[in-house]
Amino acid sequence: MMTMRRRSAGVVAAAMLVTLAIWALARMLDVELTVGKGLDARPVGAADGPTWLADGAAGVVLIGMHLAVGVVLIAGFGRQAATTD
Repeated sequence: MMTMRRRSAGVVAAAMLVTLAIWALARMLDVELTVGKGLDARPVGAADGPTWLADGAAGVVLIGMHLAVGVVLIAGFGRQAATTD
């Protein structure tokens, strides 16, 4: 049971590291990660979800981030499920 918890924590930690790496890359490339239009534009927060509110490069980065984290979570938990069967 403890091994399963450690693996789950490892998968979540890997997903968080991927997110931070993509976020850092976006900042290095000087992509402004904002959602909203005009006066309603604000920086993306941890709880922001609707990527369709993002504009241009910010939208591409946010969608890419979601896809990368999804791949890490699916691969990690899929491998974990395969080893417990």
